[in-house]
Amino acid sequence: GPYFHHTTNILQRVLGDDNVLLVKFAETENASGSKLHLPQYTNIFHNVADDGIYVGLRLYRFF
Repeated sequence: GPYFHHTTNILQRVLGDDNVLLVKFAETENASGSKLHLPQYTNIFHNVADDGIYVGLRLYRFF
């Protein structure tokens, strides 16, 4: 593939690359231009943990 470094974690080795989605959250700003604070991030993380993330027809769940 196009990647030079093939780094995998234990989940990718056990479940396979296609079954593991690595998610990195970037710092974002709200409508007024100020950075989000911990309570706002906590709400976002809680929604992802409860609902999962859809990519196409696949649903990735946090466990």
